[in-house]
Amino acid sequence: SSWLQAAVEGSYVPLYIKRGTLRAPSDGSPLILIGPGTGVAPLRSIIHDRGDASCRLYFGCRSREKDFYYGDEWAAMQQGGRLGALRVAFSRDQTKKVYVQHL
Repeated sequence: SSWLQAAVEGSYVPLYIKRGTLRAPSDGSPLILIGPGTGVAPLRSIIHDRGDASCRLYFGCRSREKDFYYGDEWAAMQQGGRLGALRVAFSRDQTKKVYVQHL
């Protein structure tokens, strides 16, 4: 944020940690996880915690080169059997826009 950027070294920065509310079923049910451009970190956490071939991730962002931060990690998890399917949509990498709902 601009407030944090303008802060000088030694400034007081309030920080609060809250327990998240997103929970995956513990009964082994297959998971379909959808990250439509923002908020993929909680889904990443679920895959790390529960990851198996029953987890399917649908993820969208603007550009593979600029926004697909965990791309290598997702590929490795898929090859290692910790992610069953990975479907991605990059809305600005081609003339016709493709979004998660198009997958």
